[in-house]
Amino acid sequence: MAGKGFFSNFKKRNPDSALRTPEPTSLSRATGFYKAQVNRFYDLLLKLQEQFSFQASQVYNADETGVTTVHKNDKVLSVKGKKQVGKLTSAERSRNITTVFAMNAVGHFVPPMFIFPRAKMEKNGRLMVGAPPESIGVAAKSGWMNGELFLQWLQHFQRHVHSSEAHPILLILGGHSSHKELSVIEYARDHHIHMLRTAQHTTHRLQLLDCAFFKPFKQAYGSAGATWMRRNPEA
Repeated sequence: MAGKGFFSNFKKRNPDSALRTPEPTSLSRATGFYKAQVNRFYDLLLKLQEQFSFQASQVYNADETGVTTVHKNDKVLSVKGKKQVGKLTSAERSRNITTVFAMNAVGHFVPPMFIFPRAKMEKNGRLMVGAPPESIGVAAKSGWMNGELFLQWLQHFQRHVHSSEAHPILLILGGHSSHKELSVIEYARDHHIHMLRTAQHTTHRLQLLDCAFFKPFKQAYGSAGATWMRRNPEA
């Protein structure tokens, strides 16, 4: 078996190598992302592009992500040897709020939709205080997207992109079951929204929001939460 000597010599022969923490990847993702699946997605994309000649402003990516109610703290400087280092957060246990984002390549974004894990929304609108203008909030006991909520989001999306026969929209999304409801498909067809779904377990490579947006967004959200806690310690 390889020992410390082998590893030391390997490092010398390969100075560019380094120990890294791997990103958790499920078996279904690892086996679901393969050439035939990717080729099928791009074949469908090419077919739609040739048929409708979408401009960049007509192509939107949409996806959901979970936003925690307790921000993740940045690293801090501390004395060596200290066993425990603390930093204020709003709570010790968090809950996830499903948030739906959509944007296109020219920088236009649709105000997000927030799905709160509760039976109904508060009448005073307190849950949406400070949300981006024209965002919408809905309640679901599970806190997850379903067909009824996705139809609400699609209607919200259409109000902001103004799709029509003369101005069709290509909407690229994941393969979640809520995107396949009959009412959703009928609404999209009637309003000239052409939905292209990525294959299951491929969004980590084919969904641009997953690849380029969610990580910096959550980092910025964490920094903003830490700044607010620092400026409002009595809260």
